[in-house]
Amino acid sequence: MPLHLDLHRACTIAFLGVVFGGVHSLTRPISLKPAAPEPLAPADLAPDASPAAATGMTPLASSAVAAATTGKEGDITLAQARALYEQGVMFVDARSLAEFTAEHVEGAVHLPLESLEGGSRPAALDVLDPGAKVVIYCGGGDCHASHDVAIRLNALGFRNCYVMTDGFPGWKAAGYEVTGGAP
Repeated sequence: MPLHLDLHRACTIAFLGVVFGGVHSLTRPISLKPAAPEPLAPADLAPDASPAAATGMTPLASSAVAAATTGKEGDITLAQARALYEQGVMFVDARSLAEFTAEHVEGAVHLPLESLEGGSRPAALDVLDPGAKVVIYCGGGDCHASHDVAIRLNALGFRNCYVMTDGFPGWKAAGYEVTGGAP
């Protein structure tokens, strides 16, 4: 078979691959932003735990306001995190092992960003339910580890990840349950 026919076939196959790949990318774009978790319904929050009680806003509206002020979907206030904690929602600590061992939210699972890299499956994923709500926290403020872990968990199928924006310092300052020890 002449060389020019083989070259023509190879170019045609490559062209079709680029076209179909482009169409696939347009129909299923890759997103680094996690999918928004389901909105917190009024039943998800204790009536007196919400700062919205003083303003007359429903907890759902205060959640929208919190997300609007932080600019990130899935961000929740300390009061909302507390209400979820009281319902038994799992908490994930995205801080370093040293910080977790020193103190963490009582009952929290340690899952730093580093454990989700490198292709290995951390043991914490065996404890978490992909269909359940998960509250993730880190050091608060300029710390972005909780958002990064939420993005990774979202890619693994966890669709209800909430980030406690005040982080562990806010939780501890509020006098809520903390404990120490290794994971």
